[in-house]
Amino acid sequence: CEDGDGEQFVVGITPDGELYDFARNAINEREFCGACFSPDGQTLFVNIQDPGITFAIWGPWRRSQTA
Repeated sequence: CEDGDGEQFVVGITPDGELYDFARNAINEREFCGACFSPDGQTLFVNIQDPGITFAIWGPWRRSQTA
């Protein structure tokens, strides 16, 4: 989640370390907060602080490769 003035975004990162806008708050200019995955890794939960909304976003999600 990215906090700042103006539009608010959930920011993703590619395997190469590049940042990209994953989701934008189209409701208001309040910040996203508390992003987390479900225990099985299938659902990303994000919240908008005001008016107190939680979104569930389904993948498919690519798992990162670790060395």
